[in-house]
Amino acid sequence: MESAGIDRLQIERACERLSIAFCYHADHGNFAKVGRLFSPKGTFDRFGQTLVGPDAIAAGMSKRPEGVVTRHALLNIHFTVVEKGMAAAVVSAATYFGFKTSQGDAAQFAPESPRVAEFDDRYRLVEGKWRIEQRVTTLVLVNSS
Repeated sequence: MESAGIDRLQIERACERLSIAFCYHADHGNFAKVGRLFSPKGTFDRFGQTLVGPDAIAAGMSKRPEGVVTRHALLNIHFTVVEKGMAAAVVSAATYFGFKTSQGDAAQFAPESPRVAEFDDRYRLVEGKWRIEQRVTTLVLVNSS
């Protein structure tokens, strides 16, 4: 395989790992870690609410309702741009969410769950590390119940 092909695969894998880490940390309430996945001026458009910078992203994510439980299942990642210091992708995710009714029990699905969202992502190489520069979330499928 050519060096350029290997470079592309390394960039794609690094950016894919950012999306996986985003979902894992968001699902486990590690919002400071979610924020650190973004570049210093990174933006996260969360269904029309735009959060700017790692601290604001962490703070905004921490305002989730009490007892909410989420799980994101990444369905696919389609890269539209892969360059030396920048990449872009559309990431599809099934999101499941509900609320704990009592400590120790599994959460109960919310009527609106599950749903499928797309993340329109732009990634940037910042000081030798890949970071999310922009993530715009759009709902594409929702439960009608």
